[in-house]
Amino acid sequence: MALEVLRASAAWPLISPLHRWAATMPGNPKVPVAMDSWGTDRLRGNRHRDETDCVDLPRLLDLVPDGTSYGFYLDSREAGIVVADIEPDCPEDLRERLLDAPWAYGEISVSGKGLHLLFLTDDLGGSFVEDAERLRSENNWFEFLQRHWVTFTGKALARDPGYDLTSLRELYEGCPTALGGSSSTAARDAAELACARRPARNSYEGDEATLMAYLERLEYGRSPADFGDDRSTYEWTRMRWLLHRIRESREYGGLGRSQAEEIAAECARRTFPDAYEREVKKGIRQGLPWFSWLAQRAAQGIL
Repeated sequence: MALEVLRASAAWPLISPLHRWAATMPGNPKVPVAMDSWGTDRLRGNRHRDETDCVDLPRLLDLVPDGTSYGFYLDSREAGIVVADIEPDCPEDLRERLLDAPWAYGEISVSGKGLHLLFLTDDLGGSFVEDAERLRSENNWFEFLQRHWVTFTGKALARDPGYDLTSLRELYEGCPTALGGSSSTAARDAAELACARRPARNSYEGDEATLMAYLERLEYGRSPADFGDDRSTYEWTRMRWLLHRIRESREYGGLGRSQAEEIAAECARRTFPDAYEREVKKGIRQGLPWFSWLAQRAAQGIL
């Protein structure tokens, strides 16, 4: 199982380097193996869920290139993703709302009937409930996994994600049960209170110039090498990160959407590696320079 679709997704650079991956028991794909027992005649279950019993994904693919499933211990606070586990009996309208949201990667689950969709926690904004292991919907039709084993099958969905960020946040916030933590409502109230006590994320002076100066000072913390030197994935992911920072800023309330997009594009030209050469190479897209086009596309569901 090559996981080529996952490799090309925005989720790959976030989760593949983590030492949270394991082979699964032959005949039981939901049971992860302690990797120090792999290749022996006495396989053990994975108890520690870290580098003690796990490896990163490239190493796992080297060790088990023909695996039919792989286990990943997800901690959303570390990985920056949540996984929507959609049951086979989930009503079609709810399933479609999740599929129409901007998932980073999607596949068919072990049963062959359910779905797993990976979403970036950044796209949840202030709704993300950090202390919950899972958030479960009414009637158990779907749940968002946050600290849990996830089995990857590599059976990627043959459709593209949507842009409906509003539906994603509504469905996430609407889950009445937060397992392994406080109730989702109480946790969100606490998060909102903490947010209200923090200063704004910029040096607000109320104009674009100040916002641009603030954005230029921000450290993204990742390089193209973290994305396998895939520049398009790097630029897409960083552009969405940049747009989220604009959306959170005080200045955003005084901007129109097109104005915010162009600020993001101009910031990319000033701060992305080799930006001038990239914009020349990529050329004009739908009448727009590369970074302007990228900002317009990446803003779907954020602005």
